[in-house]
Order: sequence, then structure tokens, then C-alpha cells
Amino acid sequence: MRLITALFLLVAVSAFACKGKKNASNDAPVNEAKQEQPEKAIALFYQRTACFGTCPIFKFSLFSDNTCLYEGENFVDRIGTFTGKGDRDELIKVIDAAERIGYRDFDDVYDNPMIMDIPSVLTQVNTDGKMKSCFDRYKGPAQLDLLYEAFDQLILTIEWQEVKQ
Repeated sequence: MRLITALFLLVAVSAFACKGKKNASNDAPVNEAKQEQPEKAIALFYQRTACFGTCPIFKFSLFSDNTCLYEGENFVDRIGTFTGKGDRDELIKVIDAAERIGYRDFDDVYDNPMIMDIPSVLTQVNTDGKMKSCFDRYKGPAQLDLLYEAFDQLILTIEWQEVKQ
């Protein structure tokens, strides 16, 4: 019982102490233009992760205003961070592919943590305000390949501009 009480007090004191700390970044002037803009919601997301070989590693996000963000890490044509505008027809093809394969009915996770040397693919599709995610690392439905192809085609149609770091 003493241990539980001590842990509770430690957590409470820590939470209070963190709340009371002054963050140096709070003293900086706030960018008013940024503050007025509502945060963009992700409409589509597609990520491929590493393996022990030369698997492509990247993240792709398409936001509600059709702006896109691509972060290429390794074994892809574009390394770095890029932005662009999504082509509406290609966006519709991705959403159609998701509907055609019954994406919303798939499990959220296909994985076997005992198997290590395989890449994973994470997808998210947000339609009608409903977000569906699917993490595919091991034995996901073969129909997911159709969705991946639609995402890949969408990425190819975008005129990318590199974001200078």
C-alpha cells in the first residue's frame, strides 16, 4: 500500500512540476498566420518500412487540401522531404481502389512478430470523416497490392518540390 501511495505522489508531483515549468519557446513570438489556419487533416497516408535488404523506405501523406508530403529515406528515387499537389483524378483512383477491395473490412494489423526480415506497409484512408488504418507486415490480403499500386501511381503523378532543410 505504501508503494502505491508513493508512486501516486511521485506521479502527481511530476505532473505538477512539468506544468509549472516555463518553456523557453513560449517566450518566442507566435506566428499569427499559422495560428489562424486550422490544422489540415490527413486524407491518405502510405508508408513503407525497412527490411534487412534494399526495401524502399518512405512516407507519403495527402492532406484534406490536396497538398502532399513525401519523405524519402532510402532505396527510393527521391531522398529527402518534398511537397506537391495531388491530382484529383489519381486521388479518386486510390479511394476507388480502397472501396473496390473492401479496405474498411480488413483487419487493422497483419503481422507475425517472430519474423524479422520483412518490410511493412502502413496505409490510412480517411473518407467521410472515418479513418481506417491497416498495418501489413505478414500475410495481409493480396488485394492490398491493388491499393499500393494506386498509391504508387498517385505519387508518380505529383510534381514534387524539394523542401530545403
